[in-house]
Amino acid sequence: MAVEQPSPVKEDAPVEEPFVTQHDRQQVQRSTQQTRDDCLRQLEFYLCDINLPYDAFLKGEMGADGSLACETVANSGRIKQYAPLLTPKQRAFLLWDVAEASDSVARVGDRRVRRAYPLPADDEKKPVCVYARLAPTETAREYLGDDDAFERALAARADAESFGPVVSARRRRDLRKTRDLTGEVVVELEDEAKATALLAVLTEATRLDGRKLVTDRPDVAVAAASTAADFYDQFGADCEAFAAEGKRRAAERTNGGSGQKRPRESVERASGLVLAFDGAKEDCDREALEAACAAHGKVAFVGFQRGAESGTVRFDDAAHAAAARDALSAAGADAPAGTWRLLEGAEEADYWRDVDDYLERKRARAGGKGGKGGKGGKGFGRGKGGGKGRGGGFGKGRGRQMETLERARQGSDAAAVDDVACAWLRRNGKGGYVKAFLVMRRKTDTLSWCDLEDLIAIFEPLPLQPEGQGNDDDALAQMLSGLGLDATR
Repeated sequence: MAVEQPSPVKEDAPVEEPFVTQHDRQQVQRSTQQTRDDCLRQLEFYLCDINLPYDAFLKGEMGADGSLACETVANSGRIKQYAPLLTPKQRAFLLWDVAEASDSVARVGDRRVRRAYPLPADDEKKPVCVYARLAPTETAREYLGDDDAFERALAARADAESFGPVVSARRRRDLRKTRDLTGEVVVELEDEAKATALLAVLTEATRLDGRKLVTDRPDVAVAAASTAADFYDQFGADCEAFAAEGKRRAAERTNGGSGQKRPRESVERASGLVLAFDGAKEDCDREALEAACAAHGKVAFVGFQRGAESGTVRFDDAAHAAAARDALSAAGADAPAGTWRLLEGAEEADYWRDVDDYLERKRARAGGKGGKGGKGGKGFGRGKGGGKGRGGGFGKGRGRQMETLERARQGSDAAAVDDVACAWLRRNGKGGYVKAFLVMRRKTDTLSWCDLEDLIAIFEPLPLQPEGQGNDDDALAQMLSGLGLDATR
């Protein structure tokens, strides 16, 4: 009698943790349309022809199918900037959600994205593709927004059989700033012979400027045409030239580019200097972060605002940054934040781009030389005095106070707002309003008071009030009332 063997026990497959909870979805749905638009443009930029071929970090993170985890992109500095109130997982879901509206990015599964088309260097269909640039008049720009207007116009031509049908038309966008359609399109045909035929039609159209030939609108001309291969070759050369020009300008800024030999303000750009962290403790502040990191090397700058979840610490040496990452990651609960990592690739590029923007704004606001104390007799000039000159007092120049103000503008140092504002009040005989200003800052709970022009607009009309001799309470009530806030402390 055969003994029935028990059937093997099947182990349950591991249950994958849901990408996001219902709460996460609700938080993402509350995002403004501007936030969604900004995140979509940035996602498309990271994966576009301008950026991805030159981004070693993102290329290294891509899977075999060319896809990227949304969590990877969500940790970039720009995405954090656009969605500061969302957690990392919520930012990742937001990116996956907005990718549905993209014509250049496709969703893979429920948490990854990839390019809708291969990179030009890997595109095997280049021989059957033709490039064209449409040039509508200002009154006909809506033509670019019509998804298939160009394809319809091609199909309606009497000689359409010589090149048709159109397999696809890839419209290109300006992803550096606006995400607007540029009028450029890469048209894919069935074979090389048809691509050659369409190129002949488009080339002829460029010679007949203003004549209705290819499009179904007389106010939309074909301004340029070429093979896709030639276009991509020229495009790649332009990108490399753009990058080289950026390096040249950076070197010029470092060495002095206005004919003067003094070096301009700059920071070390070596890779691996910036340590990023997430999961900061509630009582974490810049001083605690600097103390924890200084044990491993010289800290150049701490980018963190009290109450935030994440931030950055920049070291003066990559080895010090790596040592700090290893030590703080191993410290666990004893560290001021939960997770630590070095910025690489797109994240690191975003960080340095923000630094460059900050330095450029700083130079633009600094203005001319302005004498020893700046041009502002009340201590608010635009010269180099920076508080050290004879007449300028608190000059709006290149001194320590300006550096403090800029840290405040970046949102990385709330205390800097107080320092720079209180210094201005005291230097201008209005120290009696210091307490009123500080309470006002706490009640508004914002860093919008980073601009000294705003500070002057509020306090300049008020009478002189030396510190310790003022009607702080009255001034406080007046200002808070003007802001629509309760004067009760």
